Amino acid sequence: MKILNTNNMKLNMNKRSQSHVEMIISFLLFIGVVILLFIFLNPVSQPESKTLIMDNVKKILIQNMSLNIGKLSIITNETGVNECYDFNSGDYSENSPEDSPRKYIEIAEAPRKYTIIFSEGFSNNNAPKKMENCNSGSYILGSYSEEKIIVYEKVISIKKSYNSIYSSLKRLLGISNDFSFGFRDFNGNEISELSVSKNVSSTERKSEDIPVRVINSSGSIQELILNIKAW
Repeated sequence: MKILNTNNMKLNMNKRSQSHVEMIISFLLFIGVVILLFIFLNPVSQPESKTLIMDNVKKILIQNMSLNIGKLSIITNETGVNECYDFNSGDYSENSPEDSPRKYIEIAEAPRKYTIIFSEGFSNNNAPKKMENCNSGSYILGSYSEEKIIVYEKVISIKKSYNSIYSSLKRLLGISNDFSFGFRDFNGNEISELSVSKNVSSTERKSEDIPVRVINSSGSIQELILNIKAW
């Protein structure tokens, strides 16, 4: 009758179990190293990070350069001395009619056709055809629309701060990265009074062109290209 050596069997089982544990640990360490290499060396992750930086800078800059601009179209029935129109600017307040009347200016689009542009960026009201006691049958109030538009004077203000208190401007805007911006027309001509520049030592700079509309305090609107750089 053959007697089994239980001590040898237990020893062999322990060795096999230890070998399995070591293999599992080695495999987990290998997977960990692969993941770390993928995170730090993956070329796709770097542009993604730069894209997030650009998206943040673009969103903040455009938001701080823009205002809500309201537009109301008006058609008068007559021309000359009898031409008139009237409206309640409180009806076109940004939040509710109970708000204080909005500032506005008049743009003469064509004979008998006018556009009233509302904006808190305007210094005063200017609507020469608006008359008290104007008969409602003398004019037709058209459609009203509202949109966010970049305001020339706000860009000038940001440029002034950029050139004089750049670090403070970044903190005020909530931008942690360096940035610059510039405007040009569709022929590629730079609008110098709306543009800033900064020496860039980083090779990680990202640049983006954005078609925008810019309105000034006279109500004139330009179609321009806004270029933003971030690094």
